Amino acid sequence: MNSSKVMVGALGLMMGVVAGQALGVNYAVVVGVDYLRPGQNWAPDANAVAARLGGQAANWNGANITVLSGAAGVAVTPANIMAAIAARRAQAAAGDGFLFYYSGHGSFFAEPGDMEKVPGAGRARNVCDESLYIGAGAGGRIGDDDLTAAFAGFARGVNKLAFLDSCFAGGFWNGSDAGDLDLVAGTTLIAAANENSTAPGSSDITNNWNAWMNNNAFNLQAMNAAQLTGMFNAIKPGAVNNPQQKMPPGFNMSYDPIYETFPGAPMHPGSAEIWTNIPGPGVLGVLALGVVIGGRRRRGA
Repeated sequence: MNSSKVMVGALGLMMGVVAGQALGVNYAVVVGVDYLRPGQNWAPDANAVAARLGGQAANWNGANITVLSGAAGVAVTPANIMAAIAARRAQAAAGDGFLFYYSGHGSFFAEPGDMEKVPGAGRARNVCDESLYIGAGAGGRIGDDDLTAAFAGFARGVNKLAFLDSCFAGGFWNGSDAGDLDLVAGTTLIAAANENSTAPGSSDITNNWNAWMNNNAFNLQAMNAAQLTGMFNAIKPGAVNNPQQKMPPGFNMSYDPIYETFPGAPMHPGSAEIWTNIPGPGVLGVLALGVVIGGRRRRGA
C-alpha cells in the first residue's frame, strides 16, 4: 500500500476529529424508575430523554437507544440495566459515544474493604460506596464499583457519559475509591447532586437538559471536555429548598449503617457536578476537570 496515501488518510481522519465531524456512532441506555409510590415515578424522565435523543436524527439512531422505564423490580432491575450496558458495549468501537442516563433513587452503603480515603469536608463517608437504588437488598442496587467495571469494558476511544439524576451521584467519581468512574479513561460524569447531598424529585437537571436538546445538537461521540462542560453550565439547576424523605419505605438500614449519623444528610442544599477526564480541544493528553455548582436536592434513598 502506498505510504503517502496512508498518511493522507490518517491526516484526514485527524482533521475530521478536530473539526468535530460525525465519524462515529452514538449508543445509549436510558433508565427511569417508577417506585410505585406517590411522587416517586421517574419513568417519564427516561421516556422524555429518549424522545429528545431520537429527535436528533443526525446524531442518534433510535435503534441504538435502549430504554428501560417502568416499575422497579419489574421493568427495571439492576440485572437488565447491566445487560443493556453490556449489549451496547459489545457494539461500540473507538470513535463512538455511549450515554448511560439514570433517573431514580440513589443511596450509599458500607464497604469497609474499599474505603474512600480522602479526608475532610466533601468526603465524610469514607467507609461507604454510592449506589443506584432500584430495590431493597444488595441485589437491588448498582454500586459505583459495578458501574465502573461496566464502563471499563468499553473499547478504548469510546466517549462515555454517565448522567445520573439521583442522590449522592457525585460519589461515583472521587479519585480515591478503587471502583470509581474517574479510573476509566474517556469518561464524563454529570451528577444531579454531589456525594454528600440529595437531589430534587422534580428532575430539574433532566428537564433543563431536555429543553437544551430542543435547540442544540447533542453529538456525544464528537464532544470534548469544554463542550460537555458548556452543556452542563447551560443546564445546571439553581439552589432550591425542596426537602425529600430520607429514604424510600422499606429501605434496609443494614446497607446504610451511618445514614442517621452522617452530618447534615440529606437535609442540606445539594449541588450538581460535572467531572471528566476526556481531552479538551487541541489536547492530546488527558484533561482532568471538576466543576461543582450549587444545585438541587433530589430523592434520597
